[in-house]
Amino acid sequence: MTKCLGITPPHPGRAKPLAVLVFLACLIPADAQAQCRVGSGPAHGDGNPYCSEFEPPPQQAPLPGRRWQPAAAALAWGDSMKGSAYVGVEHYVDEGMARDIVLSKCRERKISNCVVAVSVSNAVIAVGADSKRVLYYGTGPTKAQSLATLAAQCARHGEKCKVVKVLDGSPIYE
Repeated sequence: MTKCLGITPPHPGRAKPLAVLVFLACLIPADAQAQCRVGSGPAHGDGNPYCSEFEPPPQQAPLPGRRWQPAAAALAWGDSMKGSAYVGVEHYVDEGMARDIVLSKCRERKISNCVVAVSVSNAVIAVGADSKRVLYYGTGPTKAQSLATLAAQCARHGEKCKVVKVLDGSPIYE
């Protein structure tokens, strides 16, 4: 005779169909989430067992050793025998370091009145020159946005610029 959940069939002649039903009932887990409501329980006076929120799935661990590394770029410009001149650096870990290195390179190239025009961290610098070789720059989080900013800067001065350099200071996935 089948016994599940402490039930013994009352009529032995009906044991087979009842045994099948009891067997199927034993397959259903007793703690099924469908049987309770979130926020129910004895504290709410409804007598239903308390059901907590479903736990979120575990977060996938990042690959060991690979992560976003910050980067920086800097642009310096000044005067040379041929007019305005510039020097740029990209992919430096620190913005301060990028500024120091770009000034050092500017002096190495004997550019006078050298100043840092702009430096960025986790962004891009687009450098352009108009027909008179006057320099402009634009910055943005992506190359496309820095080029759009450069075009807007040139247009603001009534000029159309040619892109001469793009300095990438966007983060690197290593």
